[in-house]
Amino acid sequence: MEQSSDRHRLIDAAHAAAEAASRLSRSTEAVESARGLTGSAERPVPRVLVSWAHRGEGWTDREASDWAREVVEFTGALRANGINADLDLFHSHETETDWTRFGPAQVKDSDFVVIAISEAWAQRWEGTNSLTVGAGAVAEADALKGLFQRDQGAWQRKVIVAILPSQSEDAIPEDLMRATRFWVAPDNPDSLETLVRTLTSQPLYAKPELGEIPVLPPAVAESLGRPKRASESPETEFGDYSAVLEEVKKQKRATRSEPSSDRLNMLMGLLDALSQ
Repeated sequence: MEQSSDRHRLIDAAHAAAEAASRLSRSTEAVESARGLTGSAERPVPRVLVSWAHRGEGWTDREASDWAREVVEFTGALRANGINADLDLFHSHETETDWTRFGPAQVKDSDFVVIAISEAWAQRWEGTNSLTVGAGAVAEADALKGLFQRDQGAWQRKVIVAILPSQSEDAIPEDLMRATRFWVAPDNPDSLETLVRTLTSQPLYAKPELGEIPVLPPAVAESLGRPKRASESPETEFGDYSAVLEEVKKQKRATRSEPSSDRLNMLMGLLDALSQ
C-alpha cells in the first residue's frame, strides 16, 4: 500500500512539474515575442545531473516520499524547459544499470551537476553518514571532489546547488559554499527562470559593447607651473598686469616730489591685486 501511495505521489509530482514548466515556457515566449527574439538560432541543450540523497537518518517513509516527490517535480520542470536533466529515479526500472558506476559517469559526462541539497546529502559530502546507506550519493560526491582536485575551474563551472522549498541553506557544507546557489520551487516559474538562464547561458542583463574612450581636454592650462605670456592668455582683457604695475611705479618715482593723486594710488592698488 505504501508503494502504491508513493507511485501516485510521484505521478502527481510529474504533472505539477509539467504545469509549472508550461507556465514558464508561455511567459518566456511572450517576453521573447515582445522583444523580437522569436525564431532565434537554436541553442545547445545542456545535460544536467540532479544529485540528491534519497533519505536522511531518522526520516519516516512519508518524509522520504515527500522529498522524492519534490526532487522529481524539480527535475521534471527543468526537462519541460528544454534542460536535459537526469535523475536516478528515471532509471530505476532498468535492470542493465550498473549503480556503482551510474553516478560517477553522470558527473563526468554532464555539463552541470545540480545538487538538490539536504542535510542527508551534506552528510554524504562530508563522509559523516552511516556507512551502510547513501552509497550512490557518496559516489557522486567523491567524483565531484576528484574533479575539484584535478581542475578547480571546471568544478566551479559544473557544480550548482539548488535549495528546494522544504530545505534550508543551512544544510550546505562550508566547503560547498563556493558553488553557485539558487532557491527554486518547482511550481513557481519565476524561481526557475534564473536557473534556466544560467544553464542555457542566457543573461537577464546583456553586457553592452565596449565603446571608445573619449578625448577629454584638461580643465587647466598645460603651462601650469610657469608664468604665462600675454599671448598665451586670450581670455584676459588686461594683458600682463605686472608689467603695467611696474610702469606705473616708475612714473610715480619720477614724480616723487609731487603729491600723489588719489586716482593714481587707486590704480596702483587695483593693478597690484590683479597681478597676484
